[in-house]
Amino acid sequence: MSNRPLPTNDQQTASRVRTIGVDELHTKLGRHDDFVFVMAMDERRFETAHIAGSMSYDAFEADLPNLPRSAEVVLYCTNAACVASKIRATMLVEAGFSNVARFAGGLADWTAAGLPVRSGQPLSV
Repeated sequence: MSNRPLPTNDQQTASRVRTIGVDELHTKLGRHDDFVFVMAMDERRFETAHIAGSMSYDAFEADLPNLPRSAEVVLYCTNAACVASKIRATMLVEAGFSNVARFAGGLADWTAAGLPVRSGQPLSV
């Protein structure tokens, strides 16, 4: 018998969220796999810079009631330190989604790999 503590509900939920890297995401996009690709930020941040093929969380949230709980959803954020994708992925699992993944490195890893981003207006401070 193990002396390790049992995982909390948060740990159990987080363990049901897969983490994918830049290579896997790039391959999925290149193959045109069927998944919902979401930047876990609001529309304003999304317009500043995002990966082609993704939608803002605001747009995703509007479609959420119509999305089957079995749909594959991949979320990302700006960088590995950003927790928005982690929080929103956990919320989706708790809402009954069974196929949720995070591209944890986000825009930072994507651009570091030399891959393009789409952008609109820069954020004003």
